[in-house]
Amino acid sequence: PPVPDARTEGRFDVLAVHAEGGMGRVSVAVDTELGRRVAFKDIKPQFADDGVTKHRFTREALITGQLEHPGVIPVYG
Repeated sequence: PPVPDARTEGRFDVLAVHAEGGMGRVSVAVDTELGRRVAFKDIKPQFADDGVTKHRFTREALITGQLEHPGVIPVYG
Protein backbone atom coordinates (compact mmCIF):
# COMPACT_ATOMS: atom_id res chain seq x y z
CA PRO A 1 0.00 0.00 0.00
CA PRO A 2 1.12 3.58 -0.58
CA VAL A 3 2.87 5.29 2.30
CA PRO A 4 1.72 8.79 3.34
CA ASP A 5 4.22 11.47 2.29
CA ALA A 6 5.98 9.08 -0.11
CA ARG A 7 7.21 10.56 -3.38
CA THR A 8 7.64 8.74 -6.66
CA GLU A 9 10.88 8.98 -8.64
CA GLY A 10 10.33 6.94 -11.79
CA ARG A 11 10.05 3.32 -10.75
CA PHE A 12 10.89 4.08 -7.09
CA ASP A 13 8.51 5.08 -4.32
CA VAL A 14 10.63 6.96 -1.79
CA LEU A 15 9.45 6.21 1.75
CA ALA A 16 11.80 8.09 4.08
CA VAL A 17 15.15 9.88 4.13
CA HIS A 18 17.83 7.72 5.73
CA ALA A 19 20.80 10.12 5.67
CA GLU A 20 22.05 13.29 3.97
CA GLY A 21 25.49 14.31 2.82
CA GLY A 22 26.97 17.35 1.14
CA MET A 23 25.37 17.01 -2.28
CA GLY A 24 22.91 14.14 -1.94
CA ARG A 25 20.59 12.20 0.27
CA VAL A 26 19.96 8.49 0.68
CA SER A 27 16.40 7.33 1.21
CA VAL A 28 14.61 4.06 1.80
CA ALA A 29 12.48 3.34 -1.27
CA VAL A 30 10.50 0.58 -2.91
CA ASP A 31 11.46 -0.56 -6.41
CA THR A 32 7.97 -0.89 -7.88
CA GLU A 33 9.14 -3.10 -10.76
CA LEU A 34 10.84 -5.69 -8.55
CA GLY A 35 8.81 -5.20 -5.36
CA ARG A 36 11.75 -4.81 -3.01
CA ARG A 37 13.15 -2.19 -0.66
CA VAL A 38 16.25 -0.39 -1.85
CA ALA A 39 18.54 2.46 -0.93
CA PHE A 40 17.81 5.40 -3.26
CA LYS A 41 20.33 8.22 -3.61
CA ASP A 42 19.43 11.48 -5.29
CA ILE A 43 21.00 14.88 -5.65
CA LYS A 44 19.71 17.65 -3.40
CA PRO A 45 17.39 20.10 -5.18
CA GLN A 46 19.69 23.08 -4.65
CA PHE A 47 22.38 21.30 -6.72
CA ALA A 48 20.14 19.89 -9.45
CA ASP A 49 20.97 22.70 -11.90
CA ASP A 50 24.68 22.99 -11.00
CA GLY A 51 26.64 21.30 -13.78
CA VAL A 52 29.79 20.69 -11.71
CA THR A 53 27.89 19.06 -8.84
CA LYS A 54 25.74 16.99 -11.23
CA HIS A 55 28.92 15.76 -12.91
CA ARG A 56 30.47 14.76 -9.55
CA PHE A 57 27.25 13.02 -8.49
CA THR A 58 27.04 11.08 -11.77
CA ARG A 59 30.74 10.20 -11.68
CA GLU A 60 30.34 8.80 -8.16
CA ALA A 61 27.46 6.59 -9.38
CA LEU A 62 29.47 5.35 -12.38
CA ILE A 63 32.50 4.50 -10.25
CA THR A 64 30.45 2.84 -7.51
CA GLY A 65 28.51 0.86 -10.12
CA GLN A 66 31.76 -0.76 -11.28
CA LEU A 67 32.72 -2.01 -7.82
CA GLU A 68 32.03 -5.57 -6.74
CA HIS A 69 32.75 -6.12 -3.06
CA PRO A 70 30.67 -7.49 -0.17
CA GLY A 71 31.08 -4.19 1.70
CA VAL A 72 29.81 -2.02 -1.17
CA ILE A 73 26.12 -1.73 -2.02
CA PRO A 74 25.57 -2.63 -5.70
CA VAL A 75 24.24 0.04 -8.04
CA TYR A 76 21.33 -1.10 -10.24
CA GLY A 77 20.35 2.13 -11.91
